[in-house]
Amino acid sequence: MSLDGIRIGSDEGDSRLFIEYGPVFSRVLERTRDEWDQFRNALVAPTADGKSREIFFNKDGYFPSGLIGHLQRAGLTLDGSPTPDELPTVPSDLLKGAKLRAYQVRAVRKFMSERRGIIAHATGSGKTLQAAAIIQLVGGPTLGIVDSENAAVQLVAEIKKFGVESVTQFGGGRKKIGRHVICVSNSAYRHARRQSGKLYEFMQTAKLLLADEAHHIGTAATWVEAANACPAPYRLGLSATPMSEEFCSNDLRLLGVLGDVIDVEPSKSLRDQEYLSEPFVFLLDASPGPKVHPKITDWNRIEKQGIVENDYRNSLAASAILAVKKTDPNMRALVLVRLISHGELLLKVFNQLGIKTWFSSGQRRLCKDNGQVTSMRYDKVKQHLVDGDFDALIATVVYDEAFDLPALTDVVLAAAGRKTRRLMQRLGRGERRSEGKQYVRVWDFWDGQHWATKAQSMARRKVFDAEEITVIDDKQTVLDILWCRVTPDSVVLPLLMAKEMYRGRAEEAVG
Repeated sequence: MSLDGIRIGSDEGDSRLFIEYGPVFSRVLERTRDEWDQFRNALVAPTADGKSREIFFNKDGYFPSGLIGHLQRAGLTLDGSPTPDELPTVPSDLLKGAKLRAYQVRAVRKFMSERRGIIAHATGSGKTLQAAAIIQLVGGPTLGIVDSENAAVQLVAEIKKFGVESVTQFGGGRKKIGRHVICVSNSAYRHARRQSGKLYEFMQTAKLLLADEAHHIGTAATWVEAANACPAPYRLGLSATPMSEEFCSNDLRLLGVLGDVIDVEPSKSLRDQEYLSEPFVFLLDASPGPKVHPKITDWNRIEKQGIVENDYRNSLAASAILAVKKTDPNMRALVLVRLISHGELLLKVFNQLGIKTWFSSGQRRLCKDNGQVTSMRYDKVKQHLVDGDFDALIATVVYDEAFDLPALTDVVLAAAGRKTRRLMQRLGRGERRSEGKQYVRVWDFWDGQHWATKAQSMARRKVFDAEEITVIDDKQTVLDILWCRVTPDSVVLPLLMAKEMYRGRAEEAVG
């Protein structure tokens, strides 16, 4: 293990904890016995399952450089750690056809000063715009790592749109090396393992490492190895939900590669500033449907009986979208499932009700409403939905992230689940603004089929409450919508107006 940095520690002061800094790994050179014990204790964390512990240093004192901030918060003084640069100015004409918002300028300046860190802004906040600004300021070469071909295609197109030149994609059948390369994580990992090839050679020259949806670093060893193979001095992570719900080794792994979370802009703040659409959750009560025996504890069986093959629950999802379609000619719905088998069942139900629906299950596999199975890139599927070639897209979890479609009017959370990170990512699919879009309808389920599904519903409800998202859970009101006695607009618009009036009064009080 080698270091590219040099020792810049000082003999001044009482601390003897000197480090030699490198962009990927650093090393403790001198320390007292107490400092060494404190150092070791700070770099041990429980695994996500809580069954063991993970160590983030070795016997020679090497540790991931991004954990310097974590060590400092633990009370250690590290002589030799880099000092921030002065906050730079951001030129108004930095990007083509785009102007950075105040919170974006704040984050860009902070990153350029710190030279590494994670920008944790909500989905739909314009993190790609910030990435483009940082790419222009650093000047490249840039290595971007993303989770999928879908994400790579979208990120390349967005960055180019802002006037950044020589941006290419590597992975998913494409192998062009430009000044700024956006690489699918699996491709980056393979080249990092081989330590050969033109991509690996490019990695060694990169000045900026960019990890989009950076939370994957915490859970995927492939991401860590690919990122650590690139010794770029500037290291940027973008994620709406970077940290775990309970601090664990995944978080130390993420921070170790990229550094601290340096700027946060939550969804609620962006909704209050009217940068995002307001979500309204309609709660579909699946409790009257088939029950799952409470003594069954195997989640696969519970999911199959209570969610996937639950005809009552599936018909609720289809009925909700059919009711919307009858009153909203511009409806564009995204139905999120976890299992391919669930998507296939929902596809039949939706099409039987006359809702023109496609089902995309990843790896370009697409099933159209007529039963035809074909191969189609994610960006092409998205464009067909925008153009109105079909009404609803059923999709597996590959669409939880990196699927930006401001035209979405409805999101159906058919997959259930309880994780806050995943739920926030799914809500973000519909929160992006578009012309005339005041709010997004979110259709969730109260799953009383089994105590485990009920616990998941309660966990999601807590997230909605914490995010101050309005939940419409009156059973009669929801049934009236499904039976087309009232429209969703007639229910939501008075609530939306009340929210806007409340915000107006709050602003006046602050003023």
